[in-house]
Amino acid sequence: MIPEPGRRSARRAAEVPAPRTVDFLLTYECPSRCAYCFMEQSGTPLTMTLAVVDRAVDWMAQAAQGPVEVVLLGGEPTLQPLLIRRTIRRAREWERRLPVRFLFSMTTNALPLDDSLADQLVKWGVHYMISVGGYGERHDRSRPAPGIESPFSLLQAKLPTLLSRQPQIAARVTVTPDTVSYLAEDLAGITRMGFSHFIVAPATGREWPEEALEQFIAGIVAFARTRGRREGRPFPLISPYDDPDEGRGTWGCGAGRGRYAIDPEGALFACARFAGLTENAKVRLGDVHTGVDAQGPIRDLQDSSYESRPGCLGCHMRERCLGGCPAINFSHSGRVVTPHPDECRFIRAIDEVKRRAFGAN
Repeated sequence: MIPEPGRRSARRAAEVPAPRTVDFLLTYECPSRCAYCFMEQSGTPLTMTLAVVDRAVDWMAQAAQGPVEVVLLGGEPTLQPLLIRRTIRRAREWERRLPVRFLFSMTTNALPLDDSLADQLVKWGVHYMISVGGYGERHDRSRPAPGIESPFSLLQAKLPTLLSRQPQIAARVTVTPDTVSYLAEDLAGITRMGFSHFIVAPATGREWPEEALEQFIAGIVAFARTRGRREGRPFPLISPYDDPDEGRGTWGCGAGRGRYAIDPEGALFACARFAGLTENAKVRLGDVHTGVDAQGPIRDLQDSSYESRPGCLGCHMRERCLGGCPAINFSHSGRVVTPHPDECRFIRAIDEVKRRAFGAN
């Protein structure tokens, strides 16, 4: 049974942003052992209890002031089909009691994803993207899975049936300096597999020499120039390179400004990357039992002014940049508003891709 809704607290809503997107970390268990995974606890045997699932959904429903997108993450969320079912059923119960709507998505490596769960995800309206580390052996090298000889072959074998259920599946492609020289070739191969949309990004936390970053730019440009078109648009779409510039005078992403993460123990963070830090106690916002501490670390994420980032004031990219990932910034400098140097390099790389491939100014 869900608790009575009660009267929503206007004071609470005024102090902290209401949740709009929540990274829901069902478990840290994962069959993959990706060296670049930002979830530093990935692979450890920590999973949400039913009580934490229920309380987490209750917090989202009672704190929300509009639709909430729940992003099922891990570890590997498909290892926990019963918790996925529990989450969705609890959310639907709240939708019958309050003017709140839940939308569900998921990022998965698809290794444990079987036909039964794939059918259920369609029934529940859960759209998902699949993490890919390259084509063929480059995927296997980037995303090894103990006990599975070729994770890529397993993914390739099951993808046609997954696409028959959800034709619009995106690939989240993470590129490392070891695989970057094959980037255009890999994207072409992944396209042939049937993916409709790519999110392509360099692996963070790795050293990116200038030569490797130039290879990254050249690979995206080469693929973008040779891809086909569908319904009058380039196909497949490549984010963030086909996307509009994000900044437009606003600093900071949605982390802690409507985006939150809930870890397997019920702790609240500004996003999954903050939850994934080993020393995440310093950036813990609260928990699903007591809510967000309005006087805690969440305050550091609310200032969207240029003045809070003096090192960025003279940068020509400042109107087209969100100031770097705050979690990566924090892990580098201890301050969410001081961009990691590589974050600046990656933003400039996006700008260079747009200039070369699309003639953007």
